[in-house]
Amino acid sequence: MLIHSLRLENAKSYKEAFVEFTPGVNAIVGHNGAGKSTIVEAIGLALFDEISYTRSEFVRQGARTATISVVFESTVDERPYEVVRRIGGSSAYHVDDPETGLRICEGKADVATFVKQHLGIDSSAKLDSLFRDAIGVPQGTFTAAFLLTEAPRKSVFDPMLQVQDYRSAYQKLRSPLSYLKEQHQALEVAIAEKRGQLVVLPELERDLNRRSKELEQAAAELAALRKTLASLEEKRSALEEVRERLQQLRTEHGQAKLRLEANTRELAAARQAYVDAENAAKLVEENKAGYEAYVAAQLVQKGLDEKLRKRTELESKRNQIDQAVAVAQTTQQQIAQELASIEEAATTMSALQQPVERQMELEQALDQARQDMVKYRAITEQVRNEEEAVTRLAADITKLSDARATAGQFESEAASLQQRSEPDAQQLDDLRNKNAEIKTRAKSLKEQMTTLGDISTAVCPVCEQPLTEQHRVEMIRRNEQQVEELREEYREIQQQIKDTQQQALERSERLRAIEAQLMALPRQNEVERNEVELQRTKQRLRGLSQQRDQLAGVEARIQRLQSEIEQLGNPKREYEIAKNRASQREAVARNQTATEQKLAELAVQHAEVDAALEQYVALDREMEECEAVIAQSEPAYRTVLGNQRVAQSVNERKADVAAAEVQKQSLEELSEQLEKQIADTEQRFDEEQYQQAQSEEQAQRQEIGALTARIQVIEQQQQENSAAITRLQQLQQEMAADEEQLRQITRQTSTLSKIRDVVREAGPYVTRVLINQVSGLARRYFSDIMSDYSRHLSWNEDYSITLSVGQHTREFAQLSGGEQMSAALAVRLAMLRELTSIDIAFFDEPTANLDDERRDALAQQILQVEGFRQLFVISHDDTFEQATQNIIRVERLNGESVVTTG
Repeated sequence: MLIHSLRLENAKSYKEAFVEFTPGVNAIVGHNGAGKSTIVEAIGLALFDEISYTRSEFVRQGARTATISVVFESTVDERPYEVVRRIGGSSAYHVDDPETGLRICEGKADVATFVKQHLGIDSSAKLDSLFRDAIGVPQGTFTAAFLLTEAPRKSVFDPMLQVQDYRSAYQKLRSPLSYLKEQHQALEVAIAEKRGQLVVLPELERDLNRRSKELEQAAAELAALRKTLASLEEKRSALEEVRERLQQLRTEHGQAKLRLEANTRELAAARQAYVDAENAAKLVEENKAGYEAYVAAQLVQKGLDEKLRKRTELESKRNQIDQAVAVAQTTQQQIAQELASIEEAATTMSALQQPVERQMELEQALDQARQDMVKYRAITEQVRNEEEAVTRLAADITKLSDARATAGQFESEAASLQQRSEPDAQQLDDLRNKNAEIKTRAKSLKEQMTTLGDISTAVCPVCEQPLTEQHRVEMIRRNEQQVEELREEYREIQQQIKDTQQQALERSERLRAIEAQLMALPRQNEVERNEVELQRTKQRLRGLSQQRDQLAGVEARIQRLQSEIEQLGNPKREYEIAKNRASQREAVARNQTATEQKLAELAVQHAEVDAALEQYVALDREMEECEAVIAQSEPAYRTVLGNQRVAQSVNERKADVAAAEVQKQSLEELSEQLEKQIADTEQRFDEEQYQQAQSEEQAQRQEIGALTARIQVIEQQQQENSAAITRLQQLQQEMAADEEQLRQITRQTSTLSKIRDVVREAGPYVTRVLINQVSGLARRYFSDIMSDYSRHLSWNEDYSITLSVGQHTREFAQLSGGEQMSAALAVRLAMLRELTSIDIAFFDEPTANLDDERRDALAQQILQVEGFRQLFVISHDDTFEQATQNIIRVERLNGESVVTTG
């Protein structure tokens, strides 16, 4: 992995920041509290879901949501990806492809899976513990895990070595093994059940053959019966055709009679309609003159209606002209009033010319005074801020100076504690060597006592002289006394070792506490920087005070100008009103001319309409005469209309009478023919023969039905028998498959049991191999960091760290602060290289608690560590600035963290 950039919004003390990283070493420098660790915490939270405090505390005070965006290059496909995480009011967690703009995945689980895949680590690994315990160990906890006792150490490092995976795998394999055994038992039961069901298979096959023969015999009988049935059906069919023909003739005869009756009624109706048509023709002839007079009057009335419409249009047009004349006359009066008002406005403009000029001068002066007032208030606020800054800086200088005064005491005490560490280590070595000598002496005495206890021994094991019984007893008693004395001495030395170790541990803890207090104390350059800032602030304060004094009378000037403007009464507004009114003179004059022209045009139009209306003077009289003619001839008109259609159908109705008479004769002849055909057909049909033929056919059908039913029963039995045989044959195949599966499960059970035993035995072995690999690489890293290859670093199977020089071995708690930091750094780097494919690491204040010489040496060695594409070093001093190209500086300005690079 290679991290390209980090973007922060509203994260802790950051309002907004963008940081670019490069391959190799990236130094993040700045004073304590500037916000350096927040950069590491943001990367840990975005990529590894790790944070050492609540997520809400990560959000900047006053903001609702913090946003982290990390762009990294994948280990798998070497392409860039962007992980975005929002915390707080609106939450989101997703991975995007910057090149395509597509969203790859979102949600905590999917993002974690994606990061593991592109880091090249196992899917079961825990990202948060991996970051917390190896990649990005929090500030101040780099050596903490190695100072724990054995049980807590195992809880930290077991997950990283995946020690539990072998035990978990052994336990998890128990379930599939039990499952295979259950399957084995289930298959044995199933095979036994299938064997029981297959007992009836031979009997079913015999029944199938027997029924097949019965079906052949029944099929032959059915064919003979169907042949006889065909002969009976032919005889019955011939009689049935004659019977149906007789029924058809009787039906046609009845229908012919019905049609004859209907024809008689239609003939009578046609004759009456013919009489009615002749009467209607007489009425039409009698009223023909009145009808024609009515039609002629209607045509005249239509012409008069058209004249009435035209006269109405002319009268409407004359009314519109009258209304337009009235409007134009009113407009003419209004224009005269407007011209008088315009002349008055021109007079007003001349009178207001000087007051307007004075008002503009006063307003311009007032605008300038107001600008000076804004500037005065801003400068006054700046003066107050600078005065507060002077007070605060003076207090900070006093506080920092007081704090620096205590640094000497802490440094003196720390030096004293470090000087006493080496004698303690030497004393422990001497005590352990003394205990080893005691064990050797005690072992020799016990061997002598064993020899003396053997009654067959005849020679003294010390002086090699003949051994008497008294001498044997005396030597045994003497040796027992010496062994007891050695035990007492051994216990005393063990207590001394314990006391010395406790004293060393207490001094180590006190030394770490002192170093932490020294780290918290301010540096001398902080005091000097604050003093320089205090002088700059005082200089800015003097300049601002002078500017404020120059603008002191601005408020009185504003009041005076406002009073003068109010006394004028705003003549500029009155002038603008009058000017606007006077500018309308030309437009009003044009309206006056247009109105006069309009009145002249309307007078001409009015005269033309009056002339056109004179031709319609006699129109009302003509319309009255026409309406009288229409009223007089309307009865004759309505009579003709009511009878005209019937009168026109005389010839048609006469033809209808003739057609009905012809149809009646035809129907009478058809009825006589049908009666003769019915008599002939009745002679050829015998009802008794027909009933007997039906009865014989029915009996034959019943016999066929019974035989068919019997065949169907046998076929159904055959189908059921065949299905049962098929099912049992399939059961035979299933049983064979079950037997084969049983043999496979037996083999699988044996194999899985062996694998389970191998997994159980492989766990401790693999763990030892991994620890040895990490220990070997850590030893090389430690030697590189310390530039000392005479000391032998070991990371042991209980995850403890020891350091050996020749025959002298020291525990981790006995090491100095620099040695502890270097040893912990070496082991954690080796774990990353050997246990994961991750090639990045974060060092948060790795040179803490070290003097200048050791700090520089450790920094140089860290920068030379091989095998990592990218290292991040967080430091509050300039230790790493001279040795790396990418320096990221973090400052705290007005409570906000700001990032710069250089």
